[in-house]
Amino acid sequence: TRVNKEGLIETVAIDTPRLDYPLIDGVVQSEPALLLEPARTQLIDYSEDFSQWTTQSATITPNNEISPDGTQNADLITNTSTNGYVQFTTALNANLEYTFSAFVKAGTSNLFTLVYTPAMSEVIIVEFDLLNKTATDTGSGTPTHFGIEEFANGWFRIFITEPKNGTTGSTNARVVLSGSTSDTGYIWGAQLEQSSYATSYIPTSGSKVTRNADVANGAGD
Repeated sequence: TRVNKEGLIETVAIDTPRLDYPLIDGVVQSEPALLLEPARTQLIDYSEDFSQWTTQSATITPNNEISPDGTQNADLITNTSTNGYVQFTTALNANLEYTFSAFVKAGTSNLFTLVYTPAMSEVIIVEFDLLNKTATDTGSGTPTHFGIEEFANGWFRIFITEPKNGTTGSTNARVVLSGSTSDTGYIWGAQLEQSSYATSYIPTSGSKVTRNADVANGAGD
């Protein structure tokens, strides 16, 4: 995918240069940059359908809001108790860095939290305030880095990178709507990748997907 000149995320056909328009404070810029990224595998089978994830203290209403790709395919999350969440669980390998990210938008709550629990390791917790555009590390584990990026129409991409974990095993990646009963928010486009940073979004709908490395021949000609 890339961000087009309208500020929307769109899929680009194979052998097409990915001219990506940067967003600064949610405003798309006039000049694009050519995306040249290494290969990455999206480890989440359902990156947009959170009804397929494990849900705790929350309900999911699919296709309730316009997402960063310009279509009505973002999910509404509604707390049925305090701090409801959706969770993806998978087995990850030892001694590798992984980055977990998701697109979120405020509803009645503007607070989201990413929780990452690697096998036999300390829990990484980062709280995000969409109103003030801040991120705060509050867990027992220390992320390699974390941050918040503003997109158009009230959307933000939030992300955390966990340090290399010495144990192979089951890992939980969780998006929490921080708030009280009946609070709401919107989620879309979650991504878990073996990487030291978040790369461009890779959509999935039932299985893992690998984006091959970009290759540019004749650069400078």
